[in-house]
Amino acid sequence: MTRRFATIFVLLLAVLWIPAGASADTTGSIDASADVQGLTVGDPFWYTVKLIISADSQPQLPGNEVDFGGFEIRDYDAETTQLPDGRQQITLRYQLVGFTVGERQIADFEVEAKRTVDGKEHIDKYLAPPVTVTIESVLPPQGGELKPKPIYGPMFLAPWWYSWVWPTVIALAILAALLVGVWLWQRQARRTPGEPERELTPQEEAHYALAALRNRKLIAAGKFKAFYSELGDILRRWLQHRADIPAMEATTPIIRYDLRRSELADDWQEDFIALLSRGDLVKFAKWIPQDDIAYSDLEEAFELLQRGAITEPVDELEIEAGDREGAAA
Repeated sequence: MTRRFATIFVLLLAVLWIPAGASADTTGSIDASADVQGLTVGDPFWYTVKLIISADSQPQLPGNEVDFGGFEIRDYDAETTQLPDGRQQITLRYQLVGFTVGERQIADFEVEAKRTVDGKEHIDKYLAPPVTVTIESVLPPQGGELKPKPIYGPMFLAPWWYSWVWPTVIALAILAALLVGVWLWQRQARRTPGEPERELTPQEEAHYALAALRNRKLIAAGKFKAFYSELGDILRRWLQHRADIPAMEATTPIIRYDLRRSELADDWQEDFIALLSRGDLVKFAKWIPQDDIAYSDLEEAFELLQRGAITEPVDELEIEAGDREGAAA
């Protein structure tokens, strides 16, 4: 009797122990989080997903082609480490940017992993819990005061190949600015020795910069994002001198708010903000305008400079000659 009881007890322990050991190896989990403290329109933030799966599982990682709804992916990183119990821990990090004010949820993020169970292929699906993201407006509430955001140092991200796109565009813009500077220097050197040198006014600098932008033929090449980025920078630099507004560090809504305190005409302000807003649609909302619209915006930029200029003596013949030389180059 005692021997039979011992045999049954050993078999019972074996039955209970084997499933427990098997399930421990296939247990998986997923979690998600986001660093969204003090987030405003256009601010980047990191959305992190941590997935733990068994050692024999083969995950199908979503990569940087995930659709996050109203959020745009700026950067992506994936890292796999092995835990002490043999399981895999996979960390997915997405740098996202949102342009809609309000509370939004990042949900339905799913990862699939394949493994073999009893000789058959089995697919485990892991659904990340939803994460709530609140984006605040950069404008003050009605009747409130504008509180400037703190300025932090630059963030150094992992050097993935697609992260070099913007540095390349900036380098090309700097190269173009250097070429324009060399051209202006050579033009100055060709003057007669007795001719006095004169420093260009902000009005003339902006005019020359627009002429150089027109000669780069970015519209004909379909490079609308680069075109509107440089067009917006030219107008912002000019506005800093014209109305004493820190436009280079401000968004379009902030510029609209600051312009109300200037002496510039209301219809001029509306046309100026409308032109910057179209540029924002191209740069951030991926809107592709028709060629004639882009050419019209360039001509409107010239007109805005002329309408908003401070009355002062300007050598119009010299500016026209510079335009002709730029077109010939």
